[in-house]
Amino acid sequence: MDKYQKIAAKIISTYETNLFAFREKYQYHWAARLYRITKSDRYLHPIYMDFQKRTLRWARKISHWKVLLPAGKIGRKMLDSFDPTTPKDKEKYELYKKRPEVLFFLKLNHYLFLTKVYGLDKLDGFNKYYLKAIRKLKNQNFEKILLDEKLIRANPSIVANNASYLSYLGITKLERQLAEVYKRIWLDFSPQSKSDWQNKVYALTHLIIPATHFYQRFVTRGQFNWILKYFEKNFDQIVENTNPDVIAEVGLCFKLCQHQESEVFEKARGIIAENFDAKRGYIPREDNPEGLEKAEHRNAIATLLLSDYQKFFPGPDLYEYMINGKRELFVPKKVEWFGIPEEDMV
Repeated sequence: MDKYQKIAAKIISTYETNLFAFREKYQYHWAARLYRITKSDRYLHPIYMDFQKRTLRWARKISHWKVLLPAGKIGRKMLDSFDPTTPKDKEKYELYKKRPEVLFFLKLNHYLFLTKVYGLDKLDGFNKYYLKAIRKLKNQNFEKILLDEKLIRANPSIVANNASYLSYLGITKLERQLAEVYKRIWLDFSPQSKSDWQNKVYALTHLIIPATHFYQRFVTRGQFNWILKYFEKNFDQIVENTNPDVIAEVGLCFKLCQHQESEVFEKARGIIAENFDAKRGYIPREDNPEGLEKAEHRNAIATLLLSDYQKFFPGPDLYEYMINGKRELFVPKKVEWFGIPEEDMV
């Protein structure tokens, strides 16, 4: 076991010890990524519970989605709990306020993607919600939505994610068109702030990460070579202007493209290792060194970067998990939420 694997093992130990003290969305984020490099059953419960929570919201929305309650009206309701506190959030809010149906579609596509990944599109009774949504989505003009430059500049990672979701769901294939738009927009974009740098780099990493179906498979280097070359040419500036979350994602992209011989891959691993706090057992955030939960993202990505694995495990298959364990998925016909912020239900 080399030094990088040892650091990854220590991070895993720290988070496994504390995981169930976290809010559910952090439990899920960690569990889904660790499952895909270990296939350990220990991660199935938080993934299952996260999907149950999503279903409480989305099955109702899908059921009510019709002529009298169109996507735009549902999207406007979702905006009620959208609390824009940063300039970037305010930019997104203004876009969604003009086109609230876009917010609805971006979130719905993610839920349907998870439904299919988990094998729950074949669950008797429940699959009527999935099939209804798929039928209706096939009538939408996603080229107009996802290739909109204002949306791409405001929320590039979510747009790229959605192009991958739609392809996986068999609705439309926009990844190549989107990549060409990203080349034109982002390669010529000169960041003026750390926020700009993070937005640009995430735009590029999120063309690669969704193509793996979020760590379910490796991809070939060919179609992403222009991104890797950009990272190689500008890595020092990326390090200077971003943080361990971004640096770990950049390094991970080389691993996902099976290009570990790149100097940037080794540099990224070295920087992430330097940021590991041996006393705390994880990589702390600069603004909150004691905040283990809030540092989950960078530590999950760091674990994927530093661990030694030769393949990914797709899924998990929650259909088998439910059938074998005699578990159920609760779908209410009508639910009223009181005092639950929308961002906690995403």
